[in-house]
Amino acid sequence: MVVALVVAAGVQFAPSAHADALSAPPIRGPVNRTSTTISVVIDRVAESMGVCQPDIGYEFKGGAYADWYDHGGFPNAPCDDPDPGFKFSGLAPGTTYTLSVRAYRIVDGAKTDFSPASSVTGTTLGDPAPSPSPSPTPSPSPSPSPTPTASPTPTPTPEPTTNPQGISALSLTGPTNLTTSSISVKLYRSPESGGVCRPDIGYEFSSGGAWSDVGGFSSVCDRNYAGYKFSGLASGTSYTLRARAYRLAEGVKTYSPEAQLVASTSGDPAPSPTPSPSPTPTIEPSPTPTIEPSPTPTVEPSPTPTVEPSGISAPGLTGPTNRTSSTISVKLFRSPESGGVCQPDIGYEFSSGGAWVDAGGFTSVCDRNYAGYKFSGLAPSTVYVLQARAYRLVGGVKTYSTVAELVASTL
Repeated sequence: MVVALVVAAGVQFAPSAHADALSAPPIRGPVNRTSTTISVVIDRVAESMGVCQPDIGYEFKGGAYADWYDHGGFPNAPCDDPDPGFKFSGLAPGTTYTLSVRAYRIVDGAKTDFSPASSVTGTTLGDPAPSPSPSPTPSPSPSPSPTPTASPTPTPTPEPTTNPQGISALSLTGPTNLTTSSISVKLYRSPESGGVCRPDIGYEFSSGGAWSDVGGFSSVCDRNYAGYKFSGLASGTSYTLRARAYRLAEGVKTYSPEAQLVASTSGDPAPSPTPSPSPTPTIEPSPTPTIEPSPTPTVEPSPTPTVEPSGISAPGLTGPTNRTSSTISVKLFRSPESGGVCQPDIGYEFSSGGAWVDAGGFTSVCDRNYAGYKFSGLAPSTVYVLQARAYRLVGGVKTYSTVAELVASTL
């Protein structure tokens, strides 16, 4: 059943026009559910540059919040987390809810520039509360008839019972980082975990070979997500990355369905081995006629090309993380040569079909392997091929990587 979400919660501020309108914050999930809670993930609005800002906050509506509930700017998410989580609590079991979020800006102490709302539906675990059964009306008792002797009924074959140890699939997103030999991903725990590590629930991973058991991610015990790196991979190769959860009961594992994600390592694929040449048969030479020599022309030597030692691999490009009628925001993962942080000699350029725009090295998020970028000035309802490339600066000259591309459309 779907429940209307209405409870009064505080003062309402009428949205007002402002020059710096906010885009809608995407909402994703559910990433976790219990019989009374539903957890979701939101992406901070593009105008926040992926971090908390003192003038930008978020409001939620759904469940116990029939009116908009102000949660602020997620300063403890931590502050540089671009996609913090929020839990809707006090819900009824087995019930479907519509959950919403919107952003706002504080100007002169008042809320303004409310963004459009983003919504997602989710259902709590368990069965809905039963409706009360009416008291039965007593029936008159007829005089009993003689009871015939019945033939014995054969004992029915029992129906198989559902495995009480079953576990739901986890969620797998990414890639969050790429190198020539590894791919990193983000895992969200199975709903039965309650969003934390449990001694009876673990996780296994495979990139095409045997499954690797990594246990329950006890190093991040109170967090619903954890990172995992697939290592020992081949350069420039596409992999189907798989993950599954299991529940351990009396030493026996019960597995969830698999979650899958396709991604490629950076760099070029390893070259095929060169076959050994077959020996050339020796041929008896024919007598060579004597020819008057012609003057030998002087040939200008061709310069030998030098290999550029400053080459750099392509960055990763994912998204879109947000769209409006004139902008598309994406997430860029730094080139492997950067070591996952900004470098003074490495920068990035972007193009949506015209000239390349130099965005530099994203020094505002110097210690982070990814950064956000917004393509602006676009036409509404139009499909664009968005491009990004890295460069290395040596002696004032840029050496470019290959181009990473992503196709997306404006609203």
